[in-house]
Amino acid sequence: MSFFALVTMTWAVLWMAHPAPAPNVPEAIPAQAMQAPVDDAQGWKLVQSEAAWELHLAQSDEATRLQVRPKGSFKVNLKYPWRFVGATQSIGKDAFTLTEQSALLKLPSQELPGELRFSVCDEHQCLLEKVQVKP
Repeated sequence: MSFFALVTMTWAVLWMAHPAPAPNVPEAIPAQAMQAPVDDAQGWKLVQSEAAWELHLAQSDEATRLQVRPKGSFKVNLKYPWRFVGATQSIGKDAFTLTEQSALLKLPSQELPGELRFSVCDEHQCLLEKVQVKP
């Protein structure tokens, strides 16, 4: 047996004994995140769901209600200057009803589309979000 053949066989045996590490594959998307938004009994429709929060919308002819619901250990950041920048006006933090469990905003329906700027925090981090909201 040649030296080259011996080295090749040794390398093959060692390689098979120590397989390559698993590739860094992102976690699977939960089935609920892939489903279409569903209305609940109060007329809330899930608009967007992320790891730390969900955005819900309820709409009538006159008004639109937006609600941010933190998930897991996250809470509404009560210190952040919440804002909704709508089609004709910018609505500041004073118009929101904020608790650690949710943030609620009622605005005229003609303000959509717009951008909701908000923050949720857990004990390690605060997330600053800008979300486009469409009717």
